[in-house]
Amino acid sequence: MNSEKFDKFSTFLMEWNAIHNLTGAKTRGEIFANIEDSLYPTKFIDTPSSILDVGTGAGFPGLILAIAYPNARVVLCEPRNKRASFLKFVA
Repeated sequence: MNSEKFDKFSTFLMEWNAIHNLTGAKTRGEIFANIEDSLYPTKFIDTPSSILDVGTGAGFPGLILAIAYPNARVVLCEPRNKRASFLKFVA
């Protein structure tokens, strides 16, 4: 499911994280573990029309769910500028 997009996301996150400390996940394996955790709701939700992620941080789970559900309206709320800048960059 969208493995190319998840791979690009993980690459961008590793690059930004090295400078801006966006998340505690430092390795590709740790990032993919977070991606897998973020996808857990997809086992129970067929096709949501909208998703709200308050305090999305580095994009878990909101941005990951946006990739999984491309037709859903996804709103990411993040108060920290460095994380919000990253989210705008990868969106």
